[in-house]
Amino acid sequence: MESNLKPIVLRKNLYKLGFPSDKFSGLESQINKLLNYRNNIAHGVTVAGIEKDDYEKLRDDVNFIISEIKREIMFALQNSEYLRT
Repeated sequence: MESNLKPIVLRKNLYKLGFPSDKFSGLESQINKLLNYRNNIAHGVTVAGIEKDDYEKLRDDVNFIISEIKREIMFALQNSEYLRT
């Protein structure tokens, strides 16, 4: 698995796990925005943080992605989709 969760990395990781790789294509701009905030803060470009509204939107999008991935995993486990036929 690759790290630094860019949209392409998320798609690759979902594909490797056997999940729909395009599931979050509508959130790619938000993922890129989050990555840019993270990089700018980590590298000292931004020290003031982010606006509250931006934070809340990013938080909601991240929570949505996490809950959807959890849902996909639980579905696969409940239906034994991880077993080879």
